[in-house]
Amino acid sequence: MTDFESITDRPSCQFDKASAVTERDTALAIAAIRAECSSTVISADDCERCGAEIPIARQIAVPGVQKCAPCTHRAWLAAKGVRRG
Repeated sequence: MTDFESITDRPSCQFDKASAVTERDTALAIAAIRAECSSTVISADDCERCGAEIPIARQIAVPGVQKCAPCTHRAWLAAKGVRRG
């Protein structure tokens, strides 16, 4: 057995390998989600539903956003069948 083989058989080395695999898989998953969420649509300055200004922070956080947060929430509730009185 060489020194290298004895090093790679150590539990800490196995942990390092597992950690590297987990890190790689996490990075790939994040990249896939970002690609799925990316938008070629330019974010609107004003909400298409109510006309309120969409804050710059929201435009950056949600690329391609067309509605303000309250209108997006209302649309989500409506899609779920929630009726508000």
